[in-house]
Amino acid sequence: MVLARITAVPAPRGDLVPTLPSVGRLGLLGKLVRRTLHGHEPLAEWSASDRSSYDAAVAVFERELGAGYAAVRADGPRHEGVTELPRDAELVILSTAMGGG
Repeated sequence: MVLARITAVPAPRGDLVPTLPSVGRLGLLGKLVRRTLHGHEPLAEWSASDRSSYDAAVAVFERELGAGYAAVRADGPRHEGVTELPRDAELVILSTAMGGG
């Protein structure tokens, strides 16, 4: 049995963001990132086999939605808007609304 150790790293706003090591037989499955002007900023990773890592990622996801971010599931060429963190998603991207005209 392989045990996962969840660690936390500081987020830009000073909150702690959970991360999961991407090594071993943990079955790393999903990554939550925030789109920035300079690329993607990792916020959380989770494994389908580790309930606590998924729960921690959900907490980050909900916090970001509450702060005004929108989320899309980005598995493959199509991006689908989501309001709940899909446990089986490979990548979920958070971004703010973009103005234009």
